[in-house]
Amino acid sequence: MIGVLAALGFAANLIGAFLVYAATHVAPPAPWGPQHWLPPKTANHTTPAAFGFAYETLRVPGAVGVLELWHLPLPSARGLAVMFHGHAAMKSALLEEARALRALGLAVLLADFRASGGSDGEVTTIGWREADDVLRVLDTAATIAAGRPLVLFGTSMGAVAILRAATLRPLPAAAAILEVPFDTLEHAVANRFRALGMPAYPATWAVLLYGGLFVGLDPFAFRPVDFARSFDLPTLVIKGGADPTVTEDEIRNVVAALPGPKQLTLLPKAGHFGLLRADRAGWTSAVAGFLDAHLPTPPR
Repeated sequence: MIGVLAALGFAANLIGAFLVYAATHVAPPAPWGPQHWLPPKTANHTTPAAFGFAYETLRVPGAVGVLELWHLPLPSARGLAVMFHGHAAMKSALLEEARALRALGLAVLLADFRASGGSDGEVTTIGWREADDVLRVLDTAATIAAGRPLVLFGTSMGAVAILRAATLRPLPAAAAILEVPFDTLEHAVANRFRALGMPAYPATWAVLLYGGLFVGLDPFAFRPVDFARSFDLPTLVIKGGADPTVTEDEIRNVVAALPGPKQLTLLPKAGHFGLLRADRAGWTSAVAGFLDAHLPTPPR
């Protein structure tokens, strides 16, 4: 019996390591190699042209190759929204939100993080090193904006990467809209186990230890609630009430840590992703009011 339990434990450990590695790595480009058992890099499934928008594709230097961006200009825009997607997603996933922000008077710059969409790279760190991507994209955004205010927009991992970027250097932005940033990586992992109806521990500790080993960071220091203390921009935080992966208490911890002007909007029907689609009226009202409070009045 002890031998059977030991074998089962070893098998579970091996499967856990495999799943963590696959969640943080994508298959490398051709030619085929031994790592092609990994999931493929997420691909942009549409373009702004499908929404009727003129756009240009930009490729800017990143820490691991190049980062691909889409710039959607808007005549007489009152600012430029710089948008960052979540884990295992891509910039095309934010085109609906981009359309909504354009309707509120903002030009848009959408970014693919490393190892996503059209950007280079094979490893994701759930927002830790993606903070460097945020900084590099903002350098380009500042040039495009030509003096107009920048508005940061990030969802989930994108929101966390924005928060951590502020711990590296001051951000040249006027305001930020952050959807469902988790307060600690430990809580984010534990909540996902609970959402699957599984015990959160000790599996969470195993995932964190393997993840830290595979990508080279301290998972227990991955605390966006602490990053938030360096984030002094006016900030709108949006959370879905039906999101099982980030609790209301965790969101309120992040909001409480923000030192600047802040606003929390709860959308009861929304989950973790697609908050705009779940409650278009509530999302639009919150974002429009926030932008009116912190940006110049849009030109008529």
